[in-house]
Amino acid sequence: MAESDISNLAIRHLVDMGFISKNDVRKSYVIRQKNVYPIYDLNYKGKLDSIKGWLDTFENLYYIGRPGRFRYNNQDHSLEMGILAAKSIIDRKHYDIESVGEEKEYQESGKLYVKDR
Repeated sequence: MAESDISNLAIRHLVDMGFISKNDVRKSYVIRQKNVYPIYDLNYKGKLDSIKGWLDTFENLYYIGRPGRFRYNNQDHSLEMGILAAKSIIDRKHYDIESVGEEKEYQESGKLYVKDR
């Protein structure tokens, strides 16, 4: 799709859901990314643990979704991670975003994962 078509579609959906009015939108951007899937090698786990360990030192940082968690997950899991990040900020406690999508079943439970940090 053309960038304007993608933007118009997204705006229309947000208006239809009552999140915004069309007049609220001043500018929109479409970012297309290549190679958005994680790349695994034999040593990826150690490298990933090192990166996540450093990122976890920032108290106010929540990294979510495929590019944030550095793993393949579906859109539902990305949205759940975003909800948990927002809930963490609102509730002033850290929910375990890392656990989202790790269950063996492919069905969302609605369960919140609390993690002491």
